[in-house]
Amino acid sequence: MTNEEIREQIQENIIAYMNPLLDREYEITNDNIDDLCQIVVDCFAEDKKTNDSDKYFYHPEEVYNRAWMDAKHSKY
Repeated sequence: MTNEEIREQIQENIIAYMNPLLDREYEITNDNIDDLCQIVVDCFAEDKKTNDSDKYFYHPEEVYNRAWMDAKHSKY
């Protein structure tokens, strides 16, 4: 990935993570901030195929793209 692609992916992942929370007038916590930092780290990870179920406090699966988050939160 180029720097531009990484930047776009980070933006998409953060938007996908935050939109469901903001739609519910959710109060942002330190756990959410940790999740956002982890999203940035994941975008720079060489091997994104590893799944760590404890990686995100509220989202146990890896956040790779907006489509995944939209599908996950459309159930709620």
